[in-house]
Amino acid sequence: MIPSRRLVLWALIPVLPAIAFVVEPAVWPALIGLDVVWLAVAAGDALAARQGTWAPTVVRAVRERQLVARPFEVSLTVDGVRGWVEVTDDVPAPAEASPTWVAVGPDGAVVTRTLRYDARGRYRFGPVTLRVDSPLGLWIRQLRVPAGGQDEVRVGPDVTPLRGKALLGRRNTQRASTRVRRQAGGESEFERLRPYVSGDPMRHIDWKATARHRRLVVRQFGQEVGQNVVFMLDGGRLMTQRLGDRMAFDVALDASLVLAWTALRHGDRVGMMVADRTVRAWVPPRGGPGHANRIVRTVGELHPTLEEADPGAALGWLSSRLRRRSLVVWVTRVMDDVAEQRARAVVRAMAGRHLPLCVWLRDPRLDERLLAPAEDRDARDTAWVRAASADLAVRRAEALEGLRRMGALVVDTTPDQLGDALRDRYLEVKARHLL
Repeated sequence: MIPSRRLVLWALIPVLPAIAFVVEPAVWPALIGLDVVWLAVAAGDALAARQGTWAPTVVRAVRERQLVARPFEVSLTVDGVRGWVEVTDDVPAPAEASPTWVAVGPDGAVVTRTLRYDARGRYRFGPVTLRVDSPLGLWIRQLRVPAGGQDEVRVGPDVTPLRGKALLGRRNTQRASTRVRRQAGGESEFERLRPYVSGDPMRHIDWKATARHRRLVVRQFGQEVGQNVVFMLDGGRLMTQRLGDRMAFDVALDASLVLAWTALRHGDRVGMMVADRTVRAWVPPRGGPGHANRIVRTVGELHPTLEEADPGAALGWLSSRLRRRSLVVWVTRVMDDVAEQRARAVVRAMAGRHLPLCVWLRDPRLDERLLAPAEDRDARDTAWVRAASADLAVRRAEALEGLRRMGALVVDTTPDQLGDALRDRYLEVKARHLL
């Protein structure tokens, strides 16, 4: 039982007449009688509240899967108690619980509130707190009731705008010139050897097979099959940094999903791996419209850890399971000389067998410090800070140029432009037949 505000105000009633005791001490029997009456009323109200019907039940209704930055409703059905009840749901942080008064009748009552989460993950609800006033309102009876129904929601990436960007990439490919657009069929995939027929191009003659069979043998090419696009996402310490209002790993995941849907619509096979010091998730390359949902279910709830990533070990693990030449999209952040040397070693090991596409996430705050006019600069941006930012930008540009000379493709852009830049680079790879 909790004293109510009304009880605190009623407690002043015996105090005010006590002033008369200072003037006339003979009134003390009346004051004691008043105190006894007041205590009896408060005790009777507490006893009546305890003897009232109190068998509350609460059922929570909410969809288990929700989307980032999308509002959703949570409803509580309260029953087993009568009258006005204050209902407070223990919602997961960072949302705040706010009490709601509702009149509970014979059929119960429903309390609805709207929540929204701007980060992926699992959010677990706690028990519901119910408060009921006593008959005179002097006391508040409180009880924490475990809620039945759904007690956890999974907030995943909002794929609706990502699918729209993938459709835009498909439409841009259809508008491209026929001379640069890759055609299905034709001279793209080797199918078999067959005897020479009049009219076959001379460049298709397989001279080794001709020497063995002592007759002209040509290579026949069939319809183009899907190619492999494999993502290698850094899930280590550097991806926990916030770039603007979002975490670097979330930016990388959304951009990878944009490219994944684009590649699947072009008939390619898509795979994805998330690794820090060890491999945390792996989706083998497959095609088909349902494969994108499989990728989202596998990596949609992953978060980066505070461990240092080991891209060399991740590439070794990936190479043992990836036999066919693929476009390997490596999304990471490089902040020091050690990480830069690791990047060079990974690209050097990858370039001979696969086509590496290195995606380095750029901090927009660095661009703001370098490009902002003098009158708009923050007071903390001293000459030393700007010089250090310029040095980081120069070293970054030199490192990326070194990767280009080693045969890697490079995407270096801000988080808000990463999805479009990554999709455009993939379309360029397809148009130029680089894979």
